[in-house]
Amino acid sequence: MNYTKNSDLKKPLKKSESVLITFSTCWYIVKSKFPLEQYLEWIHNLFSIVNNFNLVVYTDIDGYNSLRPLIQTNTFFIKRHKIRFIIKPMEEFYGYRYKDAWMQNHNNSQLTLHKKVDWQLNMLWCEKIHFVNETIRNKYFETVYHGWCDIGYFRNLGFNKVNQLIDWPSQLSLIYNFPNKIHYGCVQTDSAIYNGLKNDVIKHYAYKKNNNNKSNPIPCTKIEEVCFAGGFFILTKPLAEIYGRMFDIKLQYYFQNGFTIKDDQQIIMDCIFTNPQLFQIHFSNDWFMFQELLL
Repeated sequence: MNYTKNSDLKKPLKKSESVLITFSTCWYIVKSKFPLEQYLEWIHNLFSIVNNFNLVVYTDIDGYNSLRPLIQTNTFFIKRHKIRFIIKPMEEFYGYRYKDAWMQNHNNSQLTLHKKVDWQLNMLWCEKIHFVNETIRNKYFETVYHGWCDIGYFRNLGFNKVNQLIDWPSQLSLIYNFPNKIHYGCVQTDSAIYNGLKNDVIKHYAYKKNNNNKSNPIPCTKIEEVCFAGGFFILTKPLAEIYGRMFDIKLQYYFQNGFTIKDDQQIIMDCIFTNPQLFQIHFSNDWFMFQELLL
């Protein structure tokens, strides 16, 4: 399968009436949480269920070459019209303009996570909505819904599970259960912790109006608390642009004030708690809940 340079992709694909959603994802080989072989297994799982959705994969030359064993199979060949690879070096990321701030964020951090992963991975995590907006702007596929799906979202899939996901996501589930909101999953099932995090963020901005508040919206003692799952979201085109601007403003605010950014989940939390009218939250203790919610 051929890849295409980002600058060469100008012609939109024909709109497919049978497909309602396009997911964007990415694959870059950086210092990460899991070994390369594990990710390739999960990527195979994702490619194997591409039937009822389109997929845009952002990657670089090294990433694309590592996927060749997967994309040169007959099984992949029959899905090629629904999967598109965009070659995009990290230096072309929207967030690369904050390179120095990302490096400083990691250098000053005492978090265990930041000793395990590179600053580039944190930048990549915060690039998701910008990937989605690029997919929409360039009309790689034209669909009613758009979303982000981590390339490792489908794990531990046996034969029966793959068959169950053959029509994922269900069109009826999308139409009736996913109205015009930004949809995220929340894995924080302890209401006291959830409300505590929410109050911390809201109070931060309330105090900011009256004082020169330089404390992190999420206190250092709570910065490693889990809340929203950043690996998957669904929205519509108008909300994608709004969310992209909102996310960028929040990110700049954290950088300008020297607040530690653990990962994208921290910025997502801030966006949701300060703009609840734009979001619909789905609660579960399963980090990969949308596998089931969209059946």
